[in-house]
Amino acid sequence: MGEIPRPACQGPALMTQARPDADSTIMQFFELQIDFFLPVWRRVALVAVCLGWAAFEFLAGAPFWGVIFGVLGIYAVWQLFFDGWPDDSDSAGS
Repeated sequence: MGEIPRPACQGPALMTQARPDADSTIMQFFELQIDFFLPVWRRVALVAVCLGWAAFEFLAGAPFWGVIFGVLGIYAVWQLFFDGWPDDSDSAGS
């Protein structure tokens, strides 16, 4: 009988190989410092919607969703206002 063809990489070595861009793809999902948010009003609107929805969820008696949206709002504040956002002087007219 002939030999069964085997893949070039087997066992644990196959399990440890990952796509080289897997981490960057995941991090791009959470990246808020993009051109869409250059106008300050869009950043403020996103934060207001997240924190407002968190308050609504807490008032409606759903603390789980309140925490989720509260954390999203706090993350948005951090990313959009404190984490090295580019200068707004060039986008004042937008």
